[in-house]
Amino acid sequence: MALKRSQILKDLQLFCEYLCDGRSAIEITMDDLTNPRPERVQPLYLFFMGHFFLDCDQRLMQGSFMTSENIEYPEMCSDNRITLLLVLGHFFNSIGVDDFSASDIFEPTPKRTQKLFSNLVNYMKLVARVDEDEDMQRIVQEQEDLMCDCDQLAEQLAKSEEEIGRLQRKRHQDEQHETNLHFQREQELEQLEEISANKDQILAELSKYNKACNKAEEHLSSLQQRLEMKDSQSKGLESRLIQ
Repeated sequence: MALKRSQILKDLQLFCEYLCDGRSAIEITMDDLTNPRPERVQPLYLFFMGHFFLDCDQRLMQGSFMTSENIEYPEMCSDNRITLLLVLGHFFNSIGVDDFSASDIFEPTPKRTQKLFSNLVNYMKLVARVDEDEDMQRIVQEQEDLMCDCDQLAEQLAKSEEEIGRLQRKRHQDEQHETNLHFQREQELEQLEEISANKDQILAELSKYNKACNKAEEHLSSLQQRLEMKDSQSKGLESRLIQ
């Protein structure tokens, strides 16, 4: 029994620390299990109930939990002890304790207190497992979403790499085309320079030919004049011979 009490106490202390985010807002000791007192167990019950049934302790403070439908004497609603009994009874009944009574909070015994805390620990462990399962499902879902995102990113990366390859090939083709155009321009410039040089040579030769033609024309004109003079002289000799 001592081992069970120590385990219950250890679990309760761990849950108290967990529910308070590492800050000990409420303290529970072995004396609360071996020598339970109403002024100690009541706030402990309300503390755990407040974390799992946040609306119940609010109703307790407002005194609105009881109605004429769930008590025999409605005029007793003003008694907070009955409200406390009903609220805690509802709480413990929801976690599997179906024989909760007023003596559990107003005249607690070690055996009943340990049983109630044991049920409370089992319930909190169940909630923790459910939360852990939900966290695991959330993590698995997040992993699946990440895998889906990775697949989409891999597909986008493959498309991007394909587009980059296409652009690189186009750029290479453009560079090759530009190189070919540059080579063609260089050839055309060389041909133009060669044609220009030939043109100058032809013009020089044409100038020489024109000069030669001019000299030939001048020589021909001189020959014609001399021939005309000889013809004139020949005609003069003939006329004298005839006389």
